[in-house]
Amino acid sequence: MAARARKILHLPTEVGGNAYGLSRGERAWGRDSEVLVAFGSSFGFPADRVLYTGPSPNRGVYWLRRARLVREFFALRKAYDVFHFNCGTTLLDPHGLGNLVDLPYYGRDSLKVFTYNGCDARQKYTTIRRCGYSACHRDDCYGGVCNDGARDALRARRIRKAARHADLIFALNPDLFWTLPRQTLFLPYTIARWDAIAAKRPVARKAVRIVHAPSNRGCKGSAVVLGVMEKLRARYGDRLEFTLVEGRSNAQALRLYAEADLLIDQLYVGWYGAVAVEAMKMGVPVLAYIRDEDLRFLPGAMARDCRELFPPVTADTLEEALCTLLDNPGLLHRAARQSLEYVHAWHDPVKVARYVLDKYEEAFAARRARA
Repeated sequence: MAARARKILHLPTEVGGNAYGLSRGERAWGRDSEVLVAFGSSFGFPADRVLYTGPSPNRGVYWLRRARLVREFFALRKAYDVFHFNCGTTLLDPHGLGNLVDLPYYGRDSLKVFTYNGCDARQKYTTIRRCGYSACHRDDCYGGVCNDGARDALRARRIRKAARHADLIFALNPDLFWTLPRQTLFLPYTIARWDAIAAKRPVARKAVRIVHAPSNRGCKGSAVVLGVMEKLRARYGDRLEFTLVEGRSNAQALRLYAEADLLIDQLYVGWYGAVAVEAMKMGVPVLAYIRDEDLRFLPGAMARDCRELFPPVTADTLEEALCTLLDNPGLLHRAARQSLEYVHAWHDPVKVARYVLDKYEEAFAARRARA
């Protein structure tokens, strides 16, 4: 779809590198697209501008630094045609704990676009009522911050306000569609270093190398993974090597994934994360729990490919799934090839960006039609 030149700003987080990957994809189509991050994280995902480096501060420090954020807001609020907000938050609300105070004051003629990444939209007790197995059933998920129900109510209020102002809403996880407005569109993950990640060359060796990289152990099911690894070490001995990837920058983690033969991702959420996309881009197969009932929200072809690629696995069946792969190396090699095909079909930032750019233009056209 043809479009005039438009200035696009992705803000204010770097979660998973999705915004940067999408922005580079938009640039590949000739668009002026940038990423502004309010507070950089220890993972070190790239951005065009980072206002404050290091991990996001506590709320007290945030308020001391808010003056600079306010200055930035007034400098940019009319300077872009598209404001693409990530993680369900805005520049003056980067912690996701307020009421999106600045949202009504971005340029009147600009598009306001939201992408929800996960727990910015996911609600604990809504999820528990809907299904019998999820990260929300775990009281240790993210330290139990959702256990009192207050965050469910806050997220619902924030989603309602965003929906009143948003021209487009995307979700990166299919389970989020249960708590987001009907107009929400599914968006596959993009990753920040797509072009720098190459498929690894097969290496003949005795041991199968398995990695697990939890951003939060409770959410990812890391206790189960570690327990299963102990059992398998006793069974397979030096035929198995395991690496837990924690406290590393994204660049450091990528080097460890490149040495792996298999990555174990999330066992409770019902979908895979950006780390899985990075691994698959290397040709490293992934084990993750995929909730079948949520696949209705994906494009039909992607849902079909996903069912074919990811074997059914839960916390209860992880050990069995791993034994099947370890005892049948041919299955692991086939999964590596399928992973490469899948990730190029569905997560290529240039392809994802083409879809998003077309949706931007449809939204601009709808606005003109209403005028």
